[in-house]
Amino acid sequence: MARYEGYPILMDAIFFMLVYGGLYGIVGMSFNVMFQPTNIFNFAQGSVVVIGALLASTLLAANLPWLVALIGGVLAGGVLAIVIDFVAIKPVLKRDSSSHSWLITTLAVSLILDDLMGKVWGGEARIVRYPWPFDAHFVVRVGDAGLSSYSFVLILVPFVVLAGLTALYRTRSGRAVRAIAEERPGALLRGIDPVALTRSSWFIGGLIGALAGILAAPIMFASVTLGPTLLVKGFMTVAIGGVGNNKGALVGGYLIALAEGLMAARVSPDLSSIGTFAVLLVVLLVRPRGIFAEREVSRV
Repeated sequence: MARYEGYPILMDAIFFMLVYGGLYGIVGMSFNVMFQPTNIFNFAQGSVVVIGALLASTLLAANLPWLVALIGGVLAGGVLAIVIDFVAIKPVLKRDSSSHSWLITTLAVSLILDDLMGKVWGGEARIVRYPWPFDAHFVVRVGDAGLSSYSFVLILVPFVVLAGLTALYRTRSGRAVRAIAEERPGALLRGIDPVALTRSSWFIGGLIGALAGILAAPIMFASVTLGPTLLVKGFMTVAIGGVGNNKGALVGGYLIALAEGLMAARVSPDLSSIGTFAVLLVVLLVRPRGIFAEREVSRV
């Protein structure tokens, strides 16, 4: 009987993992894309997530097609990411390339942007309609839990993003980005333009971050609070999977969501964050640099 009672709970957690884990992984991948050429984490990425969700919700409220709202939202995220780079990153690194003041400047920009967006769109969560022909009705059900047709979109898209980034980093430009991250002076001697590639990486990272916000909006609603929620989860996926490893970010997202779902089903939804931080702690105790992090090789 105990096994029978636990089965629906386990399936509920698995369904939660499949839907939300991918969203967390997409945010983690957006972190990695920006980190690759700069070795910098954009702590204003939550604002990029929010601008995508809120702008898309506005366009949808104006009865524009979902595709138009999607394109408008992701482009806004890409542009905002470049603005953040110009405002919060470049001035700091120009004065001292070894400075870590970007930690403060990106956080400050994030607070300013969230305040501005709160004034423009208000503090209330906005309901975002599902893209046709998808909806919230279960097509796969186990007990009270299940997967809707829109859930399958959320399951598929993270793998599309991962495949796209994998293909991108196999191109000449993608290899150049990796060269900048590993040896910037050497990359310059090879004629690689780090400024252009950094700008492109931040734009792509902004696109991906805004995409996560837009995809999350129908199930998590569009609001300023969406950014900090996905920002923290995205950062945790990077820590668990290994900095710069996009496959690791996706795996980290699923681990976090599974722990979150199990804690919510077994204990209390209010304590679900305990499960996520427990997973983070255990992984970092065993693999301090993340599950898929490459070993550092000392060169003499």
